[in-house]
Amino acid sequence: MEWSDLIGPALGVFGIPIGILLGEYLHRKRRPEQFAVMMFEKRIEAYETLLRLIYEASSVADIVMNSSDMSFDEKHEMMGEVILRIAEHTDRTALYIDEELGVHCVALFVDAEDFGSLPDEIKEQAKAEYQRGIREARRMILEDSGVVEMKKLFHSINKPVIKSPTIEFLRSIRRKRG
Repeated sequence: MEWSDLIGPALGVFGIPIGILLGEYLHRKRRPEQFAVMMFEKRIEAYETLLRLIYEASSVADIVMNSSDMSFDEKHEMMGEVILRIAEHTDRTALYIDEELGVHCVALFVDAEDFGSLPDEIKEQAKAEYQRGIREARRMILEDSGVVEMKKLFHSINKPVIKSPTIEFLRSIRRKRG
């Protein structure tokens, strides 16, 4: 028996464990990618619900802030319900929603029932801060959920031409805001 006759069986003996190890390595390397898809779907769902809850709470807050017919207790009860829904959702989905962002979303609506009792000179400033907080919550949700990056990716693939006088006006307002 010659040395060259042993090469085939030796490669087989060493190749099987190497193949098993390489297969396991590639399987483990692919596992986070599979988990990431599921995680991304759950994050999108959690943030989509949070955004819906914010819009619902904003509608209630607008009613509460502009109503002079409701008592403080009625306003407090209405706002308490929407704040509780947001807080429960952020607690329930804490694995997917950024904790600080959840706190921001809850805090947006705290003391909305006091809005009517503010002096007129402070009321406009408070309303502007409230609206800025809503916009910031929406921006942070879109960024943290990954939607902003996905939109950039889609735009780089599709290269759509999105133009109209309304869109140009909106873009000019955004440029002015910075």
